[in-house]
Amino acid sequence: MTKDDWVNAVGNARNSVGEVQSRSIHQSTESPSIPNLPEGQYTILRYNTVFDNKSEAMEVITLKEGNSKWEVIGYYIH
Repeated sequence: MTKDDWVNAVGNARNSVGEVQSRSIHQSTESPSIPNLPEGQYTILRYNTVFDNKSEAMEVITLKEGNSKWEVIGYYIH
């Protein structure tokens, strides 16, 4: 995911929830596999987040290690 793709994905996901008021790490999980994705080294970060328009949310960021660097491959708000 390029920097521009990341900015667009986060912006689109946050349109309805507003600005971040607070955020704290909930969980960090490493895994060699994720369903429907090739084998590799993945890290899933989960944050408890309070937004302007959503008082209880979970942000999930999925990272994949590749070419000696970590790349964001997913961002979701639950």
